[in-house]
Amino acid sequence: EEREERLFEIVAHMNKGAQESKDAAAREALADLNLRAAQRAMTAAAFAPAWELLQTALTLRGPDRFARNYQAALLLNTVAAEGAAYAGDLAAMEALVAEVEREGRTLLDKARAREVMMRAYIAKERGTDALRLGRKHLRELGERIPEKLTPVVLLVELVRFNRVLGRRTAEELLQLPPMSDPIKQAAMRTYGLLTAYAYETQ
Repeated sequence: EEREERLFEIVAHMNKGAQESKDAAAREALADLNLRAAQRAMTAAAFAPAWELLQTALTLRGPDRFARNYQAALLLNTVAAEGAAYAGDLAAMEALVAEVEREGRTLLDKARAREVMMRAYIAKERGTDALRLGRKHLRELGERIPEKLTPVVLLVELVRFNRVLGRRTAEELLQLPPMSDPIKQAAMRTYGLLTAYAYETQ
């Protein structure tokens, strides 16, 4: 508990001279500490210090981080992309997401990084870019996205929705089990991002 309270102090001390260390395991452990401290800083809205810590973590893990430890690299890149976006460095955010796109093994591995990019684009009033990325992502997730919403398309979708809903009451719907399919969960997060943006711009 005391170590957690002094996390930033410990990390700052250990970062001094860390670049000279040749011990790969020690560098990766320190990268994890920087990541943890950055996440705490982001929670406190201290975005500039968080981005500095994340850049240190990226340096410590090195350019071959995906080959060394895939899961750790995926987490670091995704959090670092978010940190870069919060710090206003969109070029760095895009580069980190692009690396996830290249190195990611599955669509779900790429989903969180893509969501970071969509949120950043929306925040920077680049809604067209967010919508383009979101539509591409949803198609890859298996969702049917019409190119243009017309009254006919809307009617067809409403008929399809009612067919799925059937005659179930609201109480019956509440008794259904929570959604557990990770692909559908990723799609719903994206729908949430894009519909919120579309609603605000109307």
